[in-house]
Amino acid sequence: MDFSGPERRQSKRYTKELWVQWQRQESEPSDEWRHAFIRDISKGGLCFETGEVLSQGDLLDLKVKIHFSLWPFHATGQVLRVRPLSKPNYFEVGVVFLNIDPKDADLIDLFAWEERQNKEQKERG
Repeated sequence: MDFSGPERRQSKRYTKELWVQWQRQESEPSDEWRHAFIRDISKGGLCFETGEVLSQGDLLDLKVKIHFSLWPFHATGQVLRVRPLSKPNYFEVGVVFLNIDPKDADLIDLFAWEERQNKEQKERG
C-alpha cells in the first residue's frame, strides 16, 4: 500500500480527546503497555502522540476506550507514518488497523456521528 501523497482516508475522523494503550507486538506479555493521547480516530485507523520511538511498519497491539462503551476494544495496527512534533523527542504516529472487530469499527463510526451531531447543534445555537 502506498500511503504517501494526497489524502487517502476513506472514513470521517473523530477528534475528541481519547486515549489508547499500545504495545509492540514483539513485546513480552509482561512488558508495560504505553498510554498515548489520540489525535484522531476512524474505523480505518488512528493517530496518536508519543515520546516513544516507533518506525514505519511496526506492528502494534492496541486497546482503545470509547467514552460510552464499558470496555476498551482491542485491535492490531501497523505504523504508517511517524512525524516529529514541536515538543522535543515527541512524535505523531499514524496507524492503520489491520485487525479490528467490525462491531468496534461500527462503534467508532457511531461515535464520530454523535460528535458531528453535537457540533452541528452547537453551531445552530
